[in-house]
Amino acid sequence: MSTAARLYPLFLLFILFLISGCGGSGSGAATTDVSGTVFAGPVTGATLVVKDPGGAVVAGPFTVSSSDGSFRVPVPTSSLRGALIFQATGGTYTDEATGTTGVPLGAFSAYAAPGAASAAPVTIDPASTIVQQLVARGSSLAAATRAFENAFGFTPDSSTAPAFANVSSSAATPSRLAGVHAAYFSQLTKDLALAPERQSELVAALADDLADGTLDGRVGSLAVSTSSGTVLPEDIAVRFAAAAVNYLSSQNNKSRLAADKIEAPVCGTISITASYRVEYLAPAGGDLAGKDTFRFKVTKRSDGSAATGLAYGVVLSPLMVMGTMSGATTWPNAVVETGTPGTYAGTVYYSMATSGMNMYWRLRIDIGSESAVFYPKVAALPAGNTVSAKLSNNADKVGAGNRTYRIWRDSLTPASDGRYDLKVFVSSTDAGYAQPVFPGQQWSAPQMSLTAVELAISGDGSNWTPLSAEGTSGRYVAAALSLAPGSTSRYYLRLRINGSTYTTNGGTPDGNANPTLSNGFASFSVTP
Repeated sequence: MSTAARLYPLFLLFILFLISGCGGSGSGAATTDVSGTVFAGPVTGATLVVKDPGGAVVAGPFTVSSSDGSFRVPVPTSSLRGALIFQATGGTYTDEATGTTGVPLGAFSAYAAPGAASAAPVTIDPASTIVQQLVARGSSLAAATRAFENAFGFTPDSSTAPAFANVSSSAATPSRLAGVHAAYFSQLTKDLALAPERQSELVAALADDLADGTLDGRVGSLAVSTSSGTVLPEDIAVRFAAAAVNYLSSQNNKSRLAADKIEAPVCGTISITASYRVEYLAPAGGDLAGKDTFRFKVTKRSDGSAATGLAYGVVLSPLMVMGTMSGATTWPNAVVETGTPGTYAGTVYYSMATSGMNMYWRLRIDIGSESAVFYPKVAALPAGNTVSAKLSNNADKVGAGNRTYRIWRDSLTPASDGRYDLKVFVSSTDAGYAQPVFPGQQWSAPQMSLTAVELAISGDGSNWTPLSAEGTSGRYVAAALSLAPGSTSRYYLRLRINGSTYTTNGGTPDGNANPTLSNGFASFSVTP
């Protein structure tokens, strides 16, 4: 055998070696398996491709064949060092809000920062799609994430695999919560009267809307529409909050998540009624427990002009939702029109802070027979400050129970001599309306005349100083309190109506010498 013949097989092996080193996902280049989930409900049959930010395919297409939407695919290891886009198209899923099976997915996507896909799973769902599209429009991942959280009320996490919320599951809380978050978008699709298969269109339109940083159905002055022509309403953020509440209260929700594990509804700022566009303007620094004065702007939908002269007919109804329990307080005549036509100042009193779906506020602004709804995020007062205290009397009944009188912190203001004036507001409910308590007030259900109302303050439970009433407003002022900034002081407030003392348990004052244990007055802490 000639030398050339003997070397020929070695030559062929060398050529094959050169070919195998030329790259490409099927060329033998080093790969790393990346796992994740395609989820709108669990998606099966989707086609998955992985691209670089410039749109070049670096891996795939792959078929996601698992029934739970999970995948595990090889991606060139070198590509994982850069940012990647995971895109899923086609396939079907079961819709959470309607229970419809075999719903076509459309298209969802996810952005993976450099190195992220090799460090954690990649979830492709409505939230990841919106974030990816914001990044594609030029936002940083951090900015896109913040914009999403501000708009939808929860932090997107594409590294957590969602658990299908329509099926009872023992999955970890983060997975069940991620599944509930995904279901919100299904519920929003239903609430907007769109077919389930339009969800991916809606998600894409939400990303378009949020591109300017505000979820309001507009980009600048231009309305945002889905690809099939549905115009997003201006109050889409409030609609999303309502969709979250609607899904969680539906029979489809079988996540078994405790309400305190779920974020409170997001506070959108636009609400649309039949005749009006109502814009909620939170106070500087945000809404606070206790007295809260905010503004809202009302314009006519017919011509966009300011809706003036409405103050007398506006009723504010803050509803505290506490898990399966709720309670409403309606406060009439707490609205005044400001110097800006169509802009009103409203005052409500919040008894506690928002914490989650276990405890959040639903504020209804009734304008005649029309209602605008918002979900204000109410923060707690700084520590050392009482929001309100409740007193009653067994002889003052509403039905089988005692009528409750509530003493609210209204304001604490520095006086000119370095001391402080504490103003409180006293209210009670009559015929479904929260009313101010003052001498001359008349209750109708049952009938009772408040001939005399006396509110006094004490630092020791023994020496009492009357508070000054501010007309018929229900507000009373304790003037010139000696308080040290940053230091908590405890006071006691005693309420007498028609000569009878109202107590913490409705009974006769027990005369306990220890004011902290006595039922004869309310304890009230203030901290400048």
